[in-house]
Amino acid sequence: MYSLKTLLTSGIGRKLINWATAVGLFGFVVMHLLGNLTLFANDDGTAFNAYAAALHSLGPAFYLIEIGLLLLFVFHIYSGITMWRQNRAARPQKYVAGQKSKNGPSHYNLSSTKMAISGIAIAAFVIIHVAQFRFQLFTSDVEQYALEGGGLDLYALVADVFSNPGWVAFYCGAILFLGWHLRHGVWSMVHSIGSMNRGGGKTSYAVAAVIGLLLALGFFVLPIYLYVGSL
Repeated sequence: MYSLKTLLTSGIGRKLINWATAVGLFGFVVMHLLGNLTLFANDDGTAFNAYAAALHSLGPAFYLIEIGLLLLFVFHIYSGITMWRQNRAARPQKYVAGQKSKNGPSHYNLSSTKMAISGIAIAAFVIIHVAQFRFQLFTSDVEQYALEGGGLDLYALVADVFSNPGWVAFYCGAILFLGWHLRHGVWSMVHSIGSMNRGGGKTSYAVAAVIGLLLALGFFVLPIYLYVGSL
């Protein structure tokens, strides 16, 4: 059994943390997208607001989930950055994309070698996203989104934000980084648990790329859909 200190300081421990947190965050991305797709359900946002209300009705469990997600992000960022620094120190010469290895073509490419860049971009986006929709920090008049029976009309807030082309461009740009990150991240997650056989590498990598693309596409179309609806 690894101690927390060993997990945080050893190479194997950091890889284990990175994999475990990646699995948790991948599950969160899938569930978050499914919830956000309720935006398509109706024009008045009742389905989306019901989804948001259901989450808040969890009471203390909702805040525990938020804390758990925060820890997942923190440990994933920590393990990712420390692994990146360790790899740079161990191999100062850059990889060549598509290079051959003893097991066939390498999967090192722009998305895999620049995971740190996309990861930092996603982290910055998450901070802004949470500040905007969880704490309404970029909203001048929060009271205009108050529901008659109490609570926040989150759909109205989201629709208002995405009526602004600047915010639409910002969110779509951030989702491109998410897709970039997921392209290699999903494959790396699967590869790390050794579920790929010798002949299935190319297929597994292609499937992982498709999964990443579909998830990113799901998030990408939402702000565009709301912006078009606001015209």
